[in-house]
Amino acid sequence: MKNKTFFIHIGKTAGSSFNAFLKENFRGEEHCENYLERGNVFTRLDYLKSLDYISGHITLDVFEKSFPKKDYFLMTFLRFPVNQLISNINWLIHIYDISPKFFANHPKHIQEISLELRSLNLYDPDSFINALNKFQNLFKNNQSRYFGLPPFLGDVETIIGKIKTLDLVGLTEDYQGAIDNFIRLNELNIKPKLHQENRNLSYRINKDILDNQIIADFIQEYNQVDILVYEYFLRRNQTNSSYTATKIDPCTQLINLREVHQKSENLENLLKKTQEELAQADFQVHRTQCYFQQYKAQAYKALALLQTSQVQVHRSVTLLQTSQAQLHQIQDELAQTQAQLQQAQKERDQYQSRLNLMQWELDRSQFQLAIASQTLESSQVQYKLLVWDAWYAYTKGDLAGMSQCLHASVKCTPFSKTKTISSWLNSFAEFSVNKGESLDVQSLSNTYEWKQVIDRIFGYPKMTAN
Repeated sequence: MKNKTFFIHIGKTAGSSFNAFLKENFRGEEHCENYLERGNVFTRLDYLKSLDYISGHITLDVFEKSFPKKDYFLMTFLRFPVNQLISNINWLIHIYDISPKFFANHPKHIQEISLELRSLNLYDPDSFINALNKFQNLFKNNQSRYFGLPPFLGDVETIIGKIKTLDLVGLTEDYQGAIDNFIRLNELNIKPKLHQENRNLSYRINKDILDNQIIADFIQEYNQVDILVYEYFLRRNQTNSSYTATKIDPCTQLINLREVHQKSENLENLLKKTQEELAQADFQVHRTQCYFQQYKAQAYKALALLQTSQVQVHRSVTLLQTSQAQLHQIQDELAQTQAQLQQAQKERDQYQSRLNLMQWELDRSQFQLAIASQTLESSQVQYKLLVWDAWYAYTKGDLAGMSQCLHASVKCTPFSKTKTISSWLNSFAEFSVNKGESLDVQSLSNTYEWKQVIDRIFGYPKMTAN
């Protein structure tokens, strides 16, 4: 190998199979966590550093504290989070079945978790959700925890950034492809065997548990970070693309082009993120509307049942009372759903407002970047920016804002009064054409605010609004 290998072994991601491959071809240690003491300090560190490979259930941060990263080929496997979660639960249950000795070798808290999971009907939504919430330090976003900081405060972008520092990120679903890439990147001349180690032979729960929509929705939210991280590396592995930062040429003018360009890029990233949040809000609104329709249909069904029961009241008093209770419950749920819908719509409006603000900042930064490349006096730059602000305010129906910007531009105009007004109209028309729109000059000229600005320039008596 070109370098030694360090394998971050995330449970139930084909890590035992990869360890078998390493053990077959190299000298190493597959459970380096056994050498950890308090404070995440390794014993026999010199011995571990002498090995061809090291593997273990430890985080990237623990590795970086004790080993020189430049000396190692770092890799890990990620697995589709729903499958990894189900397999992890089954494994915790299965350790009891292997042998009493094997079970006793696990920490006491793992034994207790295993016994409790065995006692539950995990196909029952309440039992499943309560168990996973109780043991979330073991199951929730389990894969991302290997690359986050305790107590797992990192966001998705930070976690993805840390994983990208690894030399290879394999996917369990393409195990053979990951092995081939490992051999190629390390320039090895070996023909690997296909290992299938540490597989669960019996399953307490299967993928059919996802047929329960309550459980499926809970898992989606519970493992949201793992899902986003996995989807990112799935797309990256499929496209085999790399990302490089955009270089910005320096320019020394009155406006610092580097700062303007960087601000533009930041705004574009924020805009993209806000659009994603807006799409998520739309999805939440749509889902809430679906629930609302379901509850509404249930309410009509319960009402029909109530009316039928009233006709047969002498034979079905008990049935009538049950139906009334169901109706009240559904009405309460309907009211709650309506409140959730209103909240979701409110959040969507807030996202839209933020999107509009960032769109304005982005458009203004791009215009500022365009005029900054011209050889202009500071006052000319200020004049063009004020005219652009006035045009933007006009397109948004903010006539008072347009009036203020035009009035301010008079103080730095390089033209005569007549040419300044002509410059305004020409600039408004040009900006509109660039946006794929046309300017109604007559409509603009007939506004009270426009006339008021003209009157101020030429010193006419102050107008009053009709």
